[in-house]
Amino acid sequence: MGLVLVLSFWLRNDKYESIPSPGESLDEYSYSWVGMSLIETGVPIGISGIDGYEDSSLEYINVDRIYQKASGRATPLTISKPWFDHPPLLGLMTGGYAYLKGARSFEEASTFLIRKPMVIVGVISVLLVMVLGWLMFGYEIGLVVGILYGSSPVVVISSRMIQAENALVPISLMVLIFLGLFLKYKNKKAAYWAFAWAGVAMLFKVSGVYMVLACILSVMFLGKVDGKIKLLFEGLLISLAIAILFVIYGVAIDADMFFRILGSNGNRFYGIGPGLFFNLISQSKITGLVSVTDGWILTGWIASLIGMFEKKIGWEKKLLGVMLLSYLSVFTFFGSEFYGWYTFPFWPLLFLFLASLLTKRKDMFGVVLILLIPIGFLMSRLWSGEEFAKVAMLWRVGIPAMLIGFLAMRLLKIENKRLSWILRWSLVGVVLFLNISFLRGITIDSWYTMW
Repeated sequence: MGLVLVLSFWLRNDKYESIPSPGESLDEYSYSWVGMSLIETGVPIGISGIDGYEDSSLEYINVDRIYQKASGRATPLTISKPWFDHPPLLGLMTGGYAYLKGARSFEEASTFLIRKPMVIVGVISVLLVMVLGWLMFGYEIGLVVGILYGSSPVVVISSRMIQAENALVPISLMVLIFLGLFLKYKNKKAAYWAFAWAGVAMLFKVSGVYMVLACILSVMFLGKVDGKIKLLFEGLLISLAIAILFVIYGVAIDADMFFRILGSNGNRFYGIGPGLFFNLISQSKITGLVSVTDGWILTGWIASLIGMFEKKIGWEKKLLGVMLLSYLSVFTFFGSEFYGWYTFPFWPLLFLFLASLLTKRKDMFGVVLILLIPIGFLMSRLWSGEEFAKVAMLWRVGIPAMLIGFLAMRLLKIENKRLSWILRWSLVGVVLFLNISFLRGITIDSWYTMW
């Protein structure tokens, strides 16, 4: 697990300040400027496109030379104060780090500074997803999910971005860990901790309310303890007591503007449209336009559907399903434009379902078949037609032979634990190599072609 964390940090830290390219999401600067201005003046200042602000100005702030780069802009930034688009906790984290490192003006808040905390947050998410996998399914699945989630190209690159959803990921994993302890050991204190973390999530983004919903559903329908109503009431009070800090913060600075912007936020255009479910499964966006397709997100959705509709499903997959459907409900209800970062909280859940499927000892046919999606796609990106032609015969003969062999073993109910273990970990080794190779091949120049 330690080696997985070291690998995860190395992959996330490599070119973190330039990929995704600076300026692709102005939210990254806005969050950080909010934190810096709060520390310096006590008034949040950031970029906003929401109607209702009285004190707004158009300014050219050439941080990271965004007006000279390919991802730059031609128009000035709309700077608003006091800024209430979202809760301030993420901005205090990234902007506070930049401030500690000596940044005093907005131009000095470069991605080299402000993205560094997100690299650490990404590694913490890998640690927590391993702990959760270990708690739910055992050590082997915990290790497998850590390797896959820690090295998936789309997850690695997306985790570098300063988006509230990247902060929601580790918090949701903490909520799941405590809910898991509650369900597994009937520990009510763990449920209270889950509600507390769900309250903290709403200090990063209001959509973190999906964790409160997941807590309610888990206690009501999955928990086997007495006094559920009392537990729910007290848990909700804990979540509310923490989340209300955002309201206190806004009222203390400018109550009228706070509630005005809160109302404007609720009236945003519903931009994701009726095609959201198709886009959710078929796309792996990171920013508004750029996608890093590696096959893992599609594979994860397939594994999730298989896991949630098994005949015999334990509390572990039920809990993952509750969290996934809770966020899907909030994602659908809150939906604005289909930006990539809105989908980030789904991904650790998909990888947990996938890891539980890959470690099934009695169904290696399914394991091989589902892994051909990311393996084949990554190979097609890494090897040109001429290079693949050298091993095409091995692929053409080897894959059918493997599929037919494991299908025969399944139909004849032949189980070979040692062979299954060797094949499973060989496949994990192959996908780890492909993930790292694909990531290392993404350069600043090639990034602009990934549209």
